Amino acid sequence: MIDASPVVFSFTEWQQSFPELSFVTSMQATMYFGLACLRVDNGPDAEIVDMDQRKMVLYLLVAHIALLMKQAVSVDQATDENGNPIAGSSPVISTGMTGRLSRAEEGSVSIDTEALTTDSSSALERWLNTTQYGALVWQILAPMFGPQYFPGPSRIGYQLP
Repeated sequence: MIDASPVVFSFTEWQQSFPELSFVTSMQATMYFGLACLRVDNGPDAEIVDMDQRKMVLYLLVAHIALLMKQAVSVDQATDENGNPIAGSSPVISTGMTGRLSRAEEGSVSIDTEALTTDSSSALERWLNTTQYGALVWQILAPMFGPQYFPGPSRIGYQLP
C-alpha cells in the first residue's frame, strides 16, 4: 500500500513476527525501531514508498539490531542454587561475536568467524550481513544502491543533416 504516512511500531506485531527474539523487551524494541528509522527513512519522503514494504524492512532492521545487541555482551556471575549472585563473586563480562562460524575446535575450545562480504563491500553491506535479518534487509535494499540506467530521448526517426 503506497502511503506517505510513517510506519508506527507495534511491539506486539513485531514480537509475533519474530518469536525467536522473545528476550527483547518492549522498551528495547521501541528504541531499536528508532535506530532503524535513522538508517531507513520513515518520513513522507521515504525512498520505500510502499508502507507495507517499509514496515517489513524496518521490522527486519529491529530484529537485526536486537540480535546484534544480544550478541554484543554477555555477563556471567557465580550464582547459588536459587540463581542469586554469590556474595564476593565478580561478574565476568564477555564480548560476543558476529558473522559466520568458519572454524571450530573442541580441545581448548577455539572458534573463528568471518564476514559474509568481501573487502570491497560497503560498510552498510558488511554491517547488515552480520545477522540473517540484516542479510535479508541487504538483499531487499541492494538494488536501491546499485547503478541505475536512465535512457536518453528516443532517436527513432531522427536523421542527421
